[in-house]
Amino acid sequence: MQQLNELNDAWALMFPSVAVPSDVQWTVWRLAYSDTIVRKGLAELGKKYMKLNGSMDTDHMLRFASAIMNRLSHESHAPWAKKGKSQ
Repeated sequence: MQQLNELNDAWALMFPSVAVPSDVQWTVWRLAYSDTIVRKGLAELGKKYMKLNGSMDTDHMLRFASAIMNRLSHESHAPWAKKGKSQ
């Protein structure tokens, strides 16, 4: 519960005019991805949101964040992403 509150607080700070995602959405992300990937996904969303001057609707934001988290998750499991491996 503490982590959910922290995520909601982070979202509210980054996107003050956008409603925070539902508890269900946070749960989906937290079950599918590590805490690090969820936080990195939100950071990338923040960059995109700023680049577009806040013109993303909530659905676009959630889909973009999910896509980033999915990409980061796959990259972290790729053989070339392992330390000590050459590309």
